[in-house]
Amino acid sequence: MTKNSRESAGKWLFIYIVTAVLLAWMPIRTNAEELMIVCSDDGILMVSEEAYSESDVSGIAIPDGVLIIGKSAFYNCTYLEQVSIPSSVTSIGSYAFSGCTSLKELESLAAVTVIEEYTFERCSSLPRFAVPASVTAINRAAFQGCTSLECVVIPAGVTLIADNVFSGCDVLFCVEAGSYAEAYVQQNGYRYVYSTVYYTGLYEKDGQLYYMSQGVTDYSCTGLVLHSDGKNYYVSSGLVDTVFTGLIKHDGTWYYVENGIVASDYTGLVKNSTNGLWFYVESGMVNWGYTGLVKNPSNGLWFYVEGGMVNWGYTGLVKNPSNGLWFYVESGMVNWEYTGLVKNPSNGLWFYVEGGMVNWEYTGLVKNPSNGLWFYVEGGMVNWEYTGLVKNPSNGLWFYVESGMVNWGYTGLVKNPANGLWFYVENGMVNWGYTALVKNPVNGIWFYVENGMINWEYEGLVLQTDGRYYYVFGGMIDWSFTGVVEQDGQVYMVQDGYVRWNVTPG
Repeated sequence: MTKNSRESAGKWLFIYIVTAVLLAWMPIRTNAEELMIVCSDDGILMVSEEAYSESDVSGIAIPDGVLIIGKSAFYNCTYLEQVSIPSSVTSIGSYAFSGCTSLKELESLAAVTVIEEYTFERCSSLPRFAVPASVTAINRAAFQGCTSLECVVIPAGVTLIADNVFSGCDVLFCVEAGSYAEAYVQQNGYRYVYSTVYYTGLYEKDGQLYYMSQGVTDYSCTGLVLHSDGKNYYVSSGLVDTVFTGLIKHDGTWYYVENGIVASDYTGLVKNSTNGLWFYVESGMVNWGYTGLVKNPSNGLWFYVEGGMVNWGYTGLVKNPSNGLWFYVESGMVNWEYTGLVKNPSNGLWFYVEGGMVNWEYTGLVKNPSNGLWFYVEGGMVNWEYTGLVKNPSNGLWFYVESGMVNWGYTGLVKNPANGLWFYVENGMVNWGYTALVKNPVNGIWFYVENGMINWEYEGLVLQTDGRYYYVFGGMIDWSFTGVVEQDGQVYMVQDGYVRWNVTPG
């Protein structure tokens, strides 16, 4: 017959093991107490039945060599939080840890073959449990009332799970395909995944997705998580946030999340709610390498993106890489209302923009609204090399352009390079109403202008503003001519190119 007893010695309890053949004691300290171990008649070390039933022990490390934990050994030890069980233990009695409401961790049950009935019943703080590979059967109500139990791993070697084993539990089971456990969870309508270890990933509960890490819901997790459906979900404090829409940084990359899921099919602009900046998202990710124009699908407006971000400070021309067209951007947006000249800061060239786009087909005059000056545009660009006459298509007037700009200060003759004709320009415009003599400042020669153009066919006298009549031949004053000229029925004496009133024709 075996008998065991305890004696108190300060914070230590000493165990006396008495058998028919030996007397021994073995102090094993754990949380300032001693674990009572008895030795049976056949020499087997065990934790005796009800050894610590309803005690205030909070942690136990059972020494190696113990084979059996007796029935109700730690029954209703409501302060017990952690138990370390050696691989030598092959049997745990029913109710052994029943009612251990603070138990959060069990280490090693590697040699146990059967989990007896009610063994862990009402362990309401136990978050997870991995059934050892050695176990073949789990008996009735073994985990009944484990209300905090979230994940249980059941190996393929288990061939029996009795009634009410997980009654009162809401568990995600990790099972193997084709196993008894798979059939069990399917028949009972339990949630499960295919895994041989504690599950890490998203799982559904009460219509919501939670993030589990190593078998325990991780409420500290905030970030993106890849689900089994191939989609990335945004988790906030352990729960998928199905309301969130915005940008999230994950592993150095920024993603666009729409209603809690990375929108991998989205390409467009997204405003970051934290800083108010706009970013270019391509296939669900911010494309930091992109520089160009982007159309915002929500409002149809076009924006200039530089290095993946809308550049609100940029005003100038931008080439759209998708179609090769150039657009005028003002404060980060294409200004479709703008028509006028724009200087490209990258090369210093000036372009003619019409309705927000460079008009490469346009050739003519353009007024710059910023300074009121008029410029000559050829093929959509200001031609600074051009000097000559240009017809304004909007009003049919002809202007004198010098080095690409209308020269409003110029009055004189201009040769039109397009047809070789000479025109009289007054204050930068061809004066079609002008008929008189004009001195060309370049060579000092006087020409006869009729209705704004030199009349090379004209021969005769012309009254000039100085009151003299000059003799024009072939459109020019002939200073070498001296003779008689008849005009309008009268005879005039011309000497050295103009009429001499004091000389009588001979």
